[in-house]
Amino acid sequence: MALQKQHHQTLKTIIMKNKSIHSLVAAVLVAGFLSGNVHAQNPATVSVSADVVSSFVWRGSLFPGFDGVNIQPALVVSKGGVLGGAWGSGTIDGEAKQVDLFLGYSSGGFTAKVTDYWFGGKYFEYGKNTSGHLFEGTVAYNFGERFPLSLSWNTIFHGSGDLKPDGDKRYSTYIELGYATQLKEISLDFAVGLSPWNSNLYHADSNGLLTNGAKVSNLSVKATKKVQITDSFTLPVFAQLVVNPTREDVNFVVGFSL
Repeated sequence: MALQKQHHQTLKTIIMKNKSIHSLVAAVLVAGFLSGNVHAQNPATVSVSADVVSSFVWRGSLFPGFDGVNIQPALVVSKGGVLGGAWGSGTIDGEAKQVDLFLGYSSGGFTAKVTDYWFGGKYFEYGKNTSGHLFEGTVAYNFGERFPLSLSWNTIFHGSGDLKPDGDKRYSTYIELGYATQLKEISLDFAVGLSPWNSNLYHADSNGLLTNGAKVSNLSVKATKKVQITDSFTLPVFAQLVVNPTREDVNFVVGFSL
């Protein structure tokens, strides 16, 4: 139990981002999406969605502190390839919450973005060892329907919870290869995720101790089916089996999307 609390605290004490960079991200979001709405030939698009899941599993691991059912809303605004928005997760009892902001660019199958993860605490506090933020850069490519593979590289570039004992950055990295296919009325999504070098986030074993070397943290398959509720409304229902070889753990998640 003490080791689980220690791992939870590692994730909760994340990031020492300065205010100037965070303000720049906010400014780009405002300028990129609000000032450009005068161009009717290229209007901004807005999408709002939400998932309800039986448990919160992230990159192969059951997220500590977010026990039980979670509601996960998402807001995405895009214009001319630029995209930004927010994603969150919260427990039914309100005891745990996560709010992520992201800003990026997408063209064809290529996507590059920066994500600001926040896991609680004082939101506008960015001290080296006091912030609840974590910043990550992502580069991803989707090869399209004819070759339904996707590949993403995700690296943490700032965060007090991702430091080595000597204070240097670990640059924890998560690489995921995905494959999507269809089996009659069911969509299937397969994923393999690994961390190529030592990480505070992906290298904990079943005892909560950090292991060394490249580690596979996520082997998953997700099945989604659209259930007809009324003549004009269908509800996507999904089930996902997630295996984490590093933790020697298995999770089975069910949920639906709105």
